[in-house]
Formats: sequence, structure tokens, C-alpha cells
Amino acid sequence: MNTSGYMYPQSYGSKLLGFPVRCVDPQICHLSIFWSKFTSFSMVLCILVWCYNKLMENRIREYEKFIAVSAKKPNASLIAYHREMVQNFQHERLIHLIITLFFASLTILTIIITGWISCIISDLLVIGPLILLATILLILTLFYIKHYYFLENHIQKLYDFSKKLYLDKK
Repeated sequence: MNTSGYMYPQSYGSKLLGFPVRCVDPQICHLSIFWSKFTSFSMVLCILVWCYNKLMENRIREYEKFIAVSAKKPNASLIAYHREMVQNFQHERLIHLIITLFFASLTILTIIITGWISCIISDLLVIGPLILLATILLILTLFYIKHYYFLENHIQKLYDFSKKLYLDKK
């Protein structure tokens, strides 16, 4: 114990973002360590979401190339396969709409709570993690909005291929 407050030993994770954590109250110290671990988890989650979005975007682009070439000679099996793939992408779009709305709502709620708490408590140890959480949620929400926008536009292109397949078959 020193004059600036309580400091956890190294075994308890006394470093927050590389700096020693000095706390007057051990409960606040536990909160800071928790937010540090949560931030690391959230950044990994952002990276995973970005990677998944890139994989799905590549999958849709490859399918568009395939159907553009195959649409020149439509047959019943190609139309059935195309219908199934459009349904899969529509399902993906619906799930991402739900996730996007959830993260957007959670982001707005976090920003409102952060503003409300900052009016009551002006302690940076309490408000800082909430601002960090709001920032991470905002970044995730932006990733989801971008991905949903991509899905929506490319599914519209698949609808055009569907029209072309059905009209060329007749």
C-alpha cells in the first residue's frame, strides 16, 4: 500500500493496457481488470465479425460469377439450385438484419446510459469503460450495417439473375 491507494500484486493482473492499476477501492480495481479483459474479447470479436463478413462476401461474389456463366444455358437443375442459393442468402440477410438491429439498439442504449451516468457520476473509472463499450459496440454496428448493405444489394442482383433464368427457360 502506498499513498496513492491500493495496488494489486502482479498475480492479480495489476496492469490495465500496460499501466499499473492503482485503486482506492479493490472493487473498482476488479472492475477495471474486468473491462480490460472485456475490451480484449471485444476486439477479437470485431476481428472475427470482419473475417466472417469477408468470407460471406467472397461466397456471394463467386456465386454471382458462377450463375452469370451458367445462366446462358438454363435448365431445371440450375434453376432449382439457384432458388436454393437465393433462399440461403435471404436467410443470411434476415439473420444479419436481426443482429444489426440488436447491436444498433444495444449501442444506442449504451450511449444513453453512459450519458445518464455521466450526469450523475463524473468518475472516469466508471464512465471510461462505458465509453469504451459504446465505442466497441458502435464499431461492431458499423461492420454489421456495411455487411447488411452488401447482402441486400447482392441479393437484389440475384433476383435479376432469377428473372433472367426464368425468362430464358420459356
